[in-house]
Amino acid sequence: YVSDQSLWAKHEIQHLRLPTVDFSNPQVENLFHGVEFLRTVRQANKTAYIHCKAGRQRSA
Repeated sequence: YVSDQSLWAKHEIQHLRLPTVDFSNPQVENLFHGVEFLRTVRQANKTAYIHCKAGRQRSA
């Protein structure tokens, strides 16, 4: 897991982290923030990749 924002920026990749505790509901504010981020990506005709840090549960 790469958390160094400078590495993302070097490759012109926008990175949005929305932390969620295992086996709990995500914060509603984070859901709205994520949707707004995806709208911005879509309006710019870019691609979004969504995943869970561990690659399980929340990404499905």
